[in-house]
Parts: sequence; structure tokens; C-alpha cells
Amino acid sequence: MTDSNSPGGSHAGRRYLVTGAAGAIGRALARELAEEGAALALVDGDTDAEGRPLPEPSGRLEALAKELGAAVKHVARADAMEADALVAAAAEALGGLEGAAACVGHRRERSVLRLRDEELEAALRGPLVGAVRLTRALAQHLTEARRPGSVVLCTSPSAFFGVARQSHHAAAAAG
Repeated sequence: MTDSNSPGGSHAGRRYLVTGAAGAIGRALARELAEEGAALALVDGDTDAEGRPLPEPSGRLEALAKELGAAVKHVARADAMEADALVAAAAEALGGLEGAAACVGHRRERSVLRLRDEELEAALRGPLVGAVRLTRALAQHLTEARRPGSVVLCTSPSAFFGVARQSHHAAAAAG
């Protein structure tokens, strides 16, 4: 990883919010940042692969926080749409923020003819609308703090390549 705001690409002493932290990409990013000495606030919606809330907490987020130890200062199960509250809580827990990563993603396999409106809206909600809200909330925080920062928005190969029964996922990822 490189960070244009720090010498040598080190994230030591930097503070980041990672959404979708219990998923594969979010978890890998959190591990990398922790290894480089960053302080982290980890957030995940604790959902299944299709974005449905799990009936019981999975423990994935807590396991990651335990693995990363002292690097984690804040852990929350929350919806990506709660961006203002997530940024405020993370900034309070970490004493400010230099950046955030939106790693929220879901994949529902539905043909476009069988896709219900509520499934389409759910597919767009976290990965697309949530990412924009996170960017806006972090930009507001950084502007008020008069600090530079950055946002990493993760996407899927579906944004670039066609996948059968994934038109709604591709639209969200491309957005």
C-alpha cells in the first residue's frame, strides 16, 4: 500500500475507518493497515453473501478485532447507510480520521426478469449509496478538521465484466 500523505508509504500513526471489515477485501485491508501501524475503526453489517442480516451475530468482526489487537480502537455492527454516525463514532474513538475504506458488497444471483425491486434497491444501497454517504461524511469531517485525507472505494470485477444473473450487482459496482 502507498499513501501520498506519509513518507515511505507507512500508515503508522494514521487513523482509518474500514466498512465491510468482516468481508474478504475489508479484512485484508484492515490487516494490511494494522501491520503498518494504523489505528482502526472496524465496521460491518454482519450479513450473508446476499446482504441479508444474519439472525445471530457471526463473530467475524470481533474475531478480526481480536486478531489485530491494539490496532483496533472501535468495532461496530452497523449499516453502511449510517455514514455520518459511523464517521463521528470512529473519529471520536480514534481522536480523528485520516481516511476511510468502503468495502461493503453483496451478491445476489437473480436474472433481471426475476429481480424484485426491493432486491435491486438493496443491491444499490450499501455498495453504491453507502459509499457516497461515507465519502461525504468523511469529507465533512476532514474539512472541519482542516486535514487532508483519502477514501478508498472497493468494487467488484462485475463492474467491468458481464456476469450472468448479476446485472443489478454490476450496476452497483460500476456506480
